[in-house]
Amino acid sequence: MHWFDVLGLSLNTERALAPLAAMIEEFRVQSKNRALLVVVGGGLVKQRPDLANALAVDAVFTTAQGAPETLLARLPEAAAQP
Repeated sequence: MHWFDVLGLSLNTERALAPLAAMIEEFRVQSKNRALLVVVGGGLVKQRPDLANALAVDAVFTTAQGAPETLLARLPEAAAQP
């Protein structure tokens, strides 16, 4: 199993909301990194920025601009692999 700091997902249709929420929960449970940042972007996020709460993600991005800098700033120093 590999160590990941960030999981980025794309959401483009309402039909994917429930499966995506379940998948995010499973990723968090299975991840070795308890500080895993989960972010989502995509067409539906542009229409519904409230999805961060509905999906329990750490951030939503409506464009890629600024995403890397924002995520790097949020990574804890302790996120380095044990």
